[in-house]
Amino acid sequence: MKKAHSLLTPFLCGAAAIAIAAFLFTGNESVHAKEGKTEIIKFEASWCGPCRMMNPIFAEVKRELSGTASFRSVDIDKNPKTANAFRVTQLPTLVAVKDGKVVGKAVGFQNKSKLTRFVKKHSK
Repeated sequence: MKKAHSLLTPFLCGAAAIAIAAFLFTGNESVHAKEGKTEIIKFEASWCGPCRMMNPIFAEVKRELSGTASFRSVDIDKNPKTANAFRVTQLPTLVAVKDGKVVGKAVGFQNKSKLTRFVKKHSK
């Protein structure tokens, strides 16, 4: 994976203390998390079995908790700079971003109850 553009602020020490100014996606699209609302980002790939298994669970939790947080899926093959910026090394990876900072990260398949707890914990 290539290094991220300078649109990202430098990484701070600590896994949950990465300050993010913008998320990089394919092309020139730059997406900012809404002020005060938690952004739940699921990093995935089409070839990842656990990611495919988690897709319907992620969609269901998204429907149920869309008022609590906003949800986004990022394909690491189409958005390698974004995956690199968030230091994604395993799939699936969930990242919770609030007010421009990473406030939580979960790696691996998450069942519905774990995913719901993750979203609620980081949406307070």
